[in-house]
Amino acid sequence: MEKTEEYIKARSRAIKYIMYKMRTSLEVYNKLKELEFPENEINKVIEDLTQLEYINDEEYAKKFIASNIKTKKLSKSILRLKLKNKGISDEIIDKYLLELGASDIDAIIKILEKKNFLKTIDFDEKNNIKLYCMRKGFSISDINKAIKIFLEE
Repeated sequence: MEKTEEYIKARSRAIKYIMYKMRTSLEVYNKLKELEFPENEINKVIEDLTQLEYINDEEYAKKFIASNIKTKKLSKSILRLKLKNKGISDEIIDKYLLELGASDIDAIIKILEKKNFLKTIDFDEKNNIKLYCMRKGFSISDINKAIKIFLEE
């Protein structure tokens, strides 16, 4: 395969872009498109970097889900939305949500523990904690189930 000057420049920029942090193929595509590289060169670069495993959407999804479950305690629906926006397929998202055991109820219980839900007597404070959970993407029914389980423990 003959490598054009455009291909070499695009590949170099893509590698620089993914050196800072892991990126999806869509993110790399969008960055190269923004830098006005030709479509055919962008596709070749992404294909090559995927073969070299510099770009790996499955690994990205796995690490993204694991990291966000631990640190940000986001709901599965928010995680799904964020990954979809990064160009990850539903199959990959479903696979790692299931594999990593992402449970909305468990995540809500962790939030309740962190926010000292039991020690909060004030109705408004409890409502604020519920609203906080809703902003994290959890459904009100899951929040109520988690509170019930949390109070029983």
